[in-house]
Amino acid sequence: LARDLAQMAPEGTQQLLVGAIMAASTEVLAPALLALRQHYPQLGVEITVETSDRLCEALAAGRLDLALGRVAVPDAATGKAFDFTPLGDEALAIVCGVAHPLAERARLRFADLARYPWIVQPPGSPMRGVIEREFARHHQRLPIGGVQSASVLTTLSLIERSELIAVLPAAQAGDFGRHGMLTILPYRFHDQLPAFGALTLRHRPPNAVTRHLLALLQGGARG
Repeated sequence: LARDLAQMAPEGTQQLLVGAIMAASTEVLAPALLALRQHYPQLGVEITVETSDRLCEALAAGRLDLALGRVAVPDAATGKAFDFTPLGDEALAIVCGVAHPLAERARLRFADLARYPWIVQPPGSPMRGVIEREFARHHQRLPIGGVQSASVLTTLSLIERSELIAVLPAAQAGDFGRHGMLTILPYRFHDQLPAFGALTLRHRPPNAVTRHLLALLQGGARG
């Protein structure tokens, strides 16, 4: 009820609750929000960066107005829970610290990677699924002694100080690599993530501000 009453506030004074996966938060959401604030200068925005499965849970519970991610719950997969607007693809990169023993290798086999502990996202996330399927393809389980984290900053800190291997969106990995913060390893997953997009609850039509944000996202923030 409180959320519904808040939507009745004058335009420009509302609170927008948005969730996004890692890559979408910087590459897609940030420019769209900056464009949106030109139309609603008093708009309050709360941004949550999480994995797709947790964003879907928060959206279904009414804790978000809109999420940028992938369909990650059974109801959404059958088209009953969310409306989904595709926005883009997200390639993945396997990364390590610049001092890692594999950092200077020009070619790698999967067996080379499997000898080291990995940082992976929590179970249920689409990226975790890609990693698990790659290990299963080579008839192996995830190495013992790894770390579970969805935090980019935590991942960067860990790989800098250890021999851990991690997986990041390729766009972000490229940015960090150009600043000498990590090394992108020469190995590609056989599977890739499905397209990500904007998710809204089907039974709760988006308000005017959320519709405007959706239009900006679809237009590449050119509105």
